[in-house]
Amino acid sequence: MEVITAAGSGDAHPGDDPNVPRGFVVGTNFSKLAEQRFEGVRSWQLPYYGSAGIVGSNEKIGLPRFPNYAASAADGVEKVRARIDDVSAACPDTAFALAGFSQGAHVAGDVLMHLSSEQAEKVIAAYLLADPRRGNNDGATLITTNHGPISEQHTGLLGSRPAGTFDRYEGKVRSICSQGDPACDIPPGGLLATVGQWAQQADPEPYEVTPVVAMDSMLTDGSFLIAVAPVAPRLAVALGHSDPRGVGDALRAAAGNPRLNQAQRNTMNLAAHEVQDMLSYLKAKGFATHEPGATGSTAVDTTIGLVRLALDPAVAAAVPQALGMFDRHFVYRGESRAFTTIDGVRVDDWITADLTREIGNYLGQPEQAVRPVPASERRGLVKLFGHGLWKLLDKVLGNRDPAAQRVWERFEL
Repeated sequence: MEVITAAGSGDAHPGDDPNVPRGFVVGTNFSKLAEQRFEGVRSWQLPYYGSAGIVGSNEKIGLPRFPNYAASAADGVEKVRARIDDVSAACPDTAFALAGFSQGAHVAGDVLMHLSSEQAEKVIAAYLLADPRRGNNDGATLITTNHGPISEQHTGLLGSRPAGTFDRYEGKVRSICSQGDPACDIPPGGLLATVGQWAQQADPEPYEVTPVVAMDSMLTDGSFLIAVAPVAPRLAVALGHSDPRGVGDALRAAAGNPRLNQAQRNTMNLAAHEVQDMLSYLKAKGFATHEPGATGSTAVDTTIGLVRLALDPAVAAAVPQALGMFDRHFVYRGESRAFTTIDGVRVDDWITADLTREIGNYLGQPEQAVRPVPASERRGLVKLFGHGLWKLLDKVLGNRDPAAQRVWERFEL
């Protein structure tokens, strides 16, 4: 059998060796453990961009370009479907387990939606962690966390799949979500949900240029501030007057700053295109349509417009929801010492135990399953030291770096 894993945004690379198990990159490497503990089990790691566009790009991944979310997810779905088709054709008796986190959960869920009946029968388990397309009536088994129940009216950031999508899997699809995680738990119809709709759209006017640098590198080295500072008044006027084109033009002007290198200019131009497109979409959907002041003073009218934007109920509601990315979305795998749990077990450890139990039962080797690791065993002074060292390496080198990976495994974080 084969365990197929799709990591989330910022944790994957199209050049990855798919035969090297990485799991969700951070956390317990369940793919690797499954290979080690069971004969006849192999893993396949999805090599895709895992990108959400240029604005949220991460330099430590080393991507040559940063496709928008829709293109990245579609690429992931295509590659996983091709993998299952190839394996099924070569070895029809192969069983599969799928796991995905965040964008990877989106990919895995969409793959499950499109499998043939014969292929679907070969799926023994699937784990969709923080699925942006989570729904309440899609047929998946909802697994909540220590953060409490989830409203039946809430869905994933990108909306939900059709009702009954996973019914044919008869409970084998587990959808794991924390209350307040904006990736998988937001009210429909709000500002964040509309941003999610935009993220799924094909770019109406595709624009791509290389070479580029990741946006976080420009924030770190100060080049973004150097570029934007001279056009800040122009940017403020555009925002205050609800003018998406004006925002884009201001950022394009920032890209022309002579202190930027060519890759940085390209990044700023891509950001201008991306931000303008998003703001135009939101405005067309009835968001950010505030009026500036009417005093005749550009400065005063802009200030009034910005205040109205900040006080807009949709914006006010979206801000705390979006901040949930930090204390809900990025804590499932042990990134933070204040990690999320399921029945007293850290989420990645819970997935590891449940997955290996399913594999063990399927192969007739139940004794090889990994026991659930109590959350208390992931704490303590030694773990605290190891986690601090890992955080340092993560900040400097990135969580995919071999040194960071070795520290995680050495301290059994």
